[in-house]
Amino acid sequence: MRFVATVALFALTAGAETINPLDMRWTFGAHEPITMYRRKGVRTTGGIEGGSKWVADWLNWFDTESPALMKDLGLNWCHCRFYKGMGWEFEKRDFPNVKRFVDAAHANGVHVLAYVQFMTLYYENMLAEIPNLRDWAARDHEGKMMYYHGGGYYRWVPCISCDEWIDYLVPIMRFAVTEGGFDGVMFDNAFSRHCYCERCQRKFRAHLAKLPNAAERFGFGDLRFVLIPPDTVLKDAEIKDTLVQELLFWRHGQMNDIFAKFRRELKDGWGTPRNARFTGLSAISTL
Repeated sequence: MRFVATVALFALTAGAETINPLDMRWTFGAHEPITMYRRKGVRTTGGIEGGSKWVADWLNWFDTESPALMKDLGLNWCHCRFYKGMGWEFEKRDFPNVKRFVDAAHANGVHVLAYVQFMTLYYENMLAEIPNLRDWAARDHEGKMMYYHGGGYYRWVPCISCDEWIDYLVPIMRFAVTEGGFDGVMFDNAFSRHCYCERCQRKFRAHLAKLPNAAERFGFGDLRFVLIPPDTVLKDAEIKDTLVQELLFWRHGQMNDIFAKFRRELKDGWGTPRNARFTGLSAISTL
């Protein structure tokens, strides 16, 4: 399946405009909460065995002891767990531990980005906070719920056309760079899968209605009853169907708009530290 993939890194730090990538010595942070390790149960991120009794002890060591080790090794950047997609009401329980790590990292000269999962709704946890969470989830061409790849049956894929979901992430980012003290935000799995829910169908048709010379391009001008093309036609090596081409343009535009909004919120929004500078890296590709 072709989908839109976006890699986004937002750093909000004093003097960030002077950062030289050659001076950045990045290390791999503990960016998964214990619930993720336990739920998965097998060896996963960082080579950690999710079912092991020592996972909690390891996370505690990371939060308290690892910043000094990073300093000794000459490391000065990492990312740390903050929001995995389980709902903020659930995940904020871990915030005191996360904040302890951020403070310890800064005391040892290490910059920290808040890890934010973009493409996951852990419905088993999040439904308690968001009863209408099903309305935020993406649907496949047959109308079935989409799940995260790799056997993640407990992770719904969100629909990027859902404004409620995008707006939900904004205050979480705010909290990361204000109360959390993070130096920025790193989005993981910032991609999208083609969704076929009624909301996407409606928005796609609204997009088509704004295009000039539709009759010339598509062969007909009345686009009120168009449906989003099925997955099967998105697998072609060369796409010549003009409607499918426009679908890809539209999805790229959606992703651009989402991350432009996130950028504005981090740069111009609430609580930006005095004299802070914003740097952003955003790349979009079709796979």
